[in-house]
Amino acid sequence: MIKVLLVILLIASTLVGGYLLVSEYLFKSHYNAVQLVPSDAVMVFETTEPIQTWNQMVSQPLWERLSDIPSLKKFEGQLVALDSLMGGSGKLDKTLKGNQMVISFHTTGKEEFDFLFSIAFRDSQENEDFFKNFQSSFQEDTKKNKRNYSGIAIYEIERANDANSFSFAIINNVLIGSYTSFLVEDAIRRTKNKRLKNFKDEYPELFRAAPKGDGLGIIRVSHVGLANFLQTIGRTSGNMMQDTFSKNRMSANLQVRFDNNKLYLDGAYFYKGGNELKFPKVSAGGNHVFGHLIPNRTAVLTQYKVKDPRMVKHITNDAFLTKSTLKGDLQQSFPEEEFFDLLNGEMIYMIMEEENGSQESDQILLLKSKDAPAQFKKLKEFGTGTAQSRMLISDFHRNKEIFSIGEEDFPAHVFEGQFVGFADTYITYHEDVLVWGNSLKSVKRFLDDLENDNTWGKTLNKKKLLDAIVKESGYNFVLNLPRFWNSLLESSSPKWTSLLQKYAPQIKSIDVVSFQLEEKGNEQLIHMEIGYSITPYTSISDIVLQENLSVRFNSDLIYGPKVVRNFADNSTEYLVQDDLGRVHLITEEGDLVFSEYIEGEIISDISQIDYYKNGKLQMVFATENALYGYDRLGNLLPDFPISLPNGNLIDYFSLLDYENTRDYRFFVATTTGELYLFDKYGEIMEGWSPKRTPGSLSTRPAHHRIPGLGDYMVAVSKTGEIHMLNRRGELQAGEGINVGQGISNPYIVQQRGRSAETQMVTITDEGEVVSINFKGEFTDRKQLYRPDRSSTFHLVKDQSDDRYLFIVHDYNRISVLNPETEVMFEKNLSTESVIFQLFSFGGDRSILVVIDQTQEFIYLYNLKGDLLNTRPISGKHRIDVRYSPSRNEYSIYSIHENILSEYRMPF
Repeated sequence: MIKVLLVILLIASTLVGGYLLVSEYLFKSHYNAVQLVPSDAVMVFETTEPIQTWNQMVSQPLWERLSDIPSLKKFEGQLVALDSLMGGSGKLDKTLKGNQMVISFHTTGKEEFDFLFSIAFRDSQENEDFFKNFQSSFQEDTKKNKRNYSGIAIYEIERANDANSFSFAIINNVLIGSYTSFLVEDAIRRTKNKRLKNFKDEYPELFRAAPKGDGLGIIRVSHVGLANFLQTIGRTSGNMMQDTFSKNRMSANLQVRFDNNKLYLDGAYFYKGGNELKFPKVSAGGNHVFGHLIPNRTAVLTQYKVKDPRMVKHITNDAFLTKSTLKGDLQQSFPEEEFFDLLNGEMIYMIMEEENGSQESDQILLLKSKDAPAQFKKLKEFGTGTAQSRMLISDFHRNKEIFSIGEEDFPAHVFEGQFVGFADTYITYHEDVLVWGNSLKSVKRFLDDLENDNTWGKTLNKKKLLDAIVKESGYNFVLNLPRFWNSLLESSSPKWTSLLQKYAPQIKSIDVVSFQLEEKGNEQLIHMEIGYSITPYTSISDIVLQENLSVRFNSDLIYGPKVVRNFADNSTEYLVQDDLGRVHLITEEGDLVFSEYIEGEIISDISQIDYYKNGKLQMVFATENALYGYDRLGNLLPDFPISLPNGNLIDYFSLLDYENTRDYRFFVATTTGELYLFDKYGEIMEGWSPKRTPGSLSTRPAHHRIPGLGDYMVAVSKTGEIHMLNRRGELQAGEGINVGQGISNPYIVQQRGRSAETQMVTITDEGEVVSINFKGEFTDRKQLYRPDRSSTFHLVKDQSDDRYLFIVHDYNRISVLNPETEVMFEKNLSTESVIFQLFSFGGDRSILVVIDQTQEFIYLYNLKGDLLNTRPISGKHRIDVRYSPSRNEYSIYSIHENILSEYRMPF
C-alpha cells in the first residue's frame, strides 16, 4: 500500500511540475530576441558580451574620428543614456553579461534610420528584476509615460537633456526598446500575429550556418534590408546595385573581431537563398597576376581566379536584363566555346575613380588569355558582323589597335550578367591580357597608366591595396574608399552628400574594404577586412617647393620647358628656346645634348615621332615660318624644314597618325585660316591645297576618330564657325556650324559610353557654353553669368585633353567653375594678362596653374582653391607638371629669365 501511495505521489508531482513547466514555457513563451526583430531589418547584431564589444570598438583609434559623425555620436549617447538610466557604474554591463542582446538596424523613413534594442533574459525572474531596477533608477529629470499597445504596456522615457524619448516594453523574457516607438510596436505585432514574419523566419539560411570562432558577436545582413538601405541613401531608386542585392538574395552572417587596425568579419555568405557559388582556393603562384596592370586610379576591383572561366559565366545575375538581338548574335556567330577555352580563368574588373565633371566612371575588364592576338582577331571579326557595328573603325594609341563593339553591355551578355555598365565596348590587348573598356577614353587612359608605371605594382604606397588581394582566393573584392569617394557623393541623396562632404576626413580614414569568397566543404565562406589609417591631416602650409634642378643659360629663355622622352633609356629631357633663336635639349641631370639655331620662335607643342620606323624618336615643332624636325642629336630630318606655299605663316600645327603605321600627317592652319595637310615628306595631300575657313582659328586643328561615325578633321574659327571635314577635306556636316558668336577658346571632346553621344564642348566670347555632336547638332547651350562687360571666359583643358574647367576672369577676380558650370572657388587677382593651365593625375591630384604675366608670378592651386605654393614661382611662361606615383610627388618645370628650374612638391 505504501508503495502504491509513493507511485501515486511521484506521478502527481511529475504532473504538477510538468504543468508549471508548460505554464512557464508554453503559455508564457520564452523568446529568442531575434524572433521579435522585424523582417525588414538591414542588419542584426547578436552578442552575449555587448559591453565588451562596445569597449573594444570605442578603444579603436578610428572611433575617435568616426564618433564626430552625428548618427554614431547619437548611438553612443543612446548607450550611455541607457547605462545612466540604470544608475551608471557599470550596472548595465553586469546585467547584460551572458544574456542575449540583439541590436537591429532599420530604415524608418526617407533618409532616416534607427536601432531596435532587444535583450532576452535566461528566465522571466531575471527580466522582472532588471525591469524593477530599470524603473527605480530613473532620475528626477526623467518624465515617464505608459500606454498600451495590443495588450502590451509600452513605457516612454523623456529626459530633460534628450530631445528624443526612449520607448521600451517587456514581452515575457525579452525587453525591447528604441528611440523610434513604432519599431517597438512592430516588434509587438510579431508576437500577436503569427503571419507576420520575423527576421529569423525570413532568412532561415542565416541561422542554419552560424559562423564559428571567438568573435565578439555575429552580424547578419539581409538582402531586402540592404537593398532598402541603398534606396534610402541613394539619389535615385531602382539602381543596379540595389537590384543586385535584392533579386539575387545576397546575404551573409559574420563574426566580428578587431585586430591590427582592422575590423575582421568572417562567416558564411548566401546567394539566392543558398545556391552554391564555387570559389575553391587555387595555386597562389608568385607575384600578383594583375599587380602591374591595376591603375592607381582604381576605385573598385573584382578579381576572379578560377580553374574554368565558365564558372564566372554560371553566376547568373537576375538583376540584368538581356537584349534579345545581341543574344541572338552571340548564339549565331560568337565563337563562345573557343573564346572560353582560350581564357585561363584569371580576370579582373575595375571601376576607376569618378572625377569631377565626368559623365561616367571608366571601367576596365582584363581577361588573361592563352592567345590574346588570336582572341583579339576573333572579337574584331564578330564586332564587324553585329547589327550595331557595321561600320567598325579602329583607333590606335601607344601602338595598340583599339576597336569597338557597339552593343550595350556586351561583356554582361557574354558572362551572363557579370560586368555590367558598358554602353559600348572598346577592345585591345596588352601582352597576354585582353583589355575591354566602356569608352575609348577609358582604354587610352589605361594604356597611359601602364606606360607611366602609374599602377599598384609600381607604387610603394599601394602595397596595402595589393596585400588586400589574397592570391590563392578564387574571388577578391577591393574597395579603395578615397578613390571611390566621388562616386559615393554622386550616387548619394542630397542630405547624405552634405553629411559625407562635411565628415569626409573622418570617413575616409577607412581606406580599404576587401573581402574574399571561399568554398570549404559544404560551406561558402566570406572573409572581410575593413582597414583604416590614422594619419595626421596634411595642411596646405606644410607643402613646400624644393628646387631639384637649376640650369643657367647665356640668354633669356622664351619657350619651354617642354618635357620629352629619351627613347634609349626612357629618361626625361627638356627642350627650351632662348631669345636668340637657339633651341637647347637638356638631360634631367642638366647636361646639354645639343643647341641649334632656328628662324623664329616656336609656336607649337613638341611632338615626338618615329620617322624611320626603327623605335628611335625624333622631335617635330613649328615656328611661324616652317615645320622643323630634329633627331635627338640635333640633326635635321630629311625634307625639313617644311615651309608653306606663297609665304603663308603658320598659326597652329597638329601631328596625326591615323592607323598607327607611323605614316605621319602634319595638319597646319595659317594665320588667315587656310588648312594644309602634309605627309611626313612635306608633300601636300590631295584635297588640302588648301581648305579655306572664314579666318584665323581659335585653337589647333585636330583629327578625331568616332567609332561608328568615322574620321573627323575639325577646325574652329574665331568667327564662331565650326568645320567638320573628312580625311579628303570634304565637309561632314554641311557648310560649317555657326554658333552665332565669336570663339577664342579651345574645345574639348566629351567621349561618352555610346559613341553616337560623343560631343564637342566650347565657350564663346560672350560666355555661352555650347555643346555640339558630330552630326552637327546642338545638344546644349548655356549662358554663364557675366559680371562685367570686360569679363573674359576661358575653357581650360588638362594636359591629356581629358578634364576641363571654365574660368571667368574680371580685372581683379577669377571664378573657377566645374564642367556643370558650378562655382568651385574664387580668388582675387589684379592683372589683365593671365595664363591658365590645368594638370590632372586622377582623383584630387589636380593642379590649376595661374600665371600672372604682369608681375611674373606663377601660382598653383588645388581644385578646392587652396594655394599650394605659399611663395609664387617666378615666371611668365607656361610651365610643365608631371606626377610620380612611386614618389607620390609632383615635378614642376619652369623658365624665368635665363634659368630653367625643376621643383619637387610632395602630394
